[in-house]
Amino acid sequence: MSKKIIMVIAQEGFRDEELLEPKALFEERGYDVQIASPEKGLCKGMLGAVLESDVALADVVIDKTVAALVVVGGANSPSLMDYPVLGKILKDVRSKNIVLGAICLAPMIVASFGVIDEIHATVYKTDDSMSMFKNHKIIYFQEDVLVDEKIVTANGPHAATIFAEEVLSTI
Repeated sequence: MSKKIIMVIAQEGFRDEELLEPKALFEERGYDVQIASPEKGLCKGMLGAVLESDVALADVVIDKTVAALVVVGGANSPSLMDYPVLGKILKDVRSKNIVLGAICLAPMIVASFGVIDEIHATVYKTDDSMSMFKNHKIIYFQEDVLVDEKIVTANGPHAATIFAEEVLSTI
């Protein structure tokens, strides 16, 4: 049974390198990568990447084959907060003690569902992300990548590869 890493992206406006760099590293290390988006099908990145997601959020299954779930940031990634099913997926990941990664604005998205309250984390710093962290008592650190137990956060595309390495070392 091969292990998989699920990567969650917005249908449009995800940050290309925050998806593509970790995905390449995960696959190089032998993981199956499943791309999930609000609807299965065509997804477009901020910088021009176009790909087909493998599964709609509503059809994501968190079972013993899942090694990690990674939420990708980007300009339109906050739209993922409009999908309550993502909150259910994140709660399932946390209850099963599976590695949870979030990069750029994605830590704000994860925080919005109340699954990382009171942890140490980093995020792409905006008024909205800092407000969300404050509301959920998340202790912000101005670091490129930060690991708190099985939660790996990163603050932007420049940290995508280091972020992926930390996700892998946390599994």
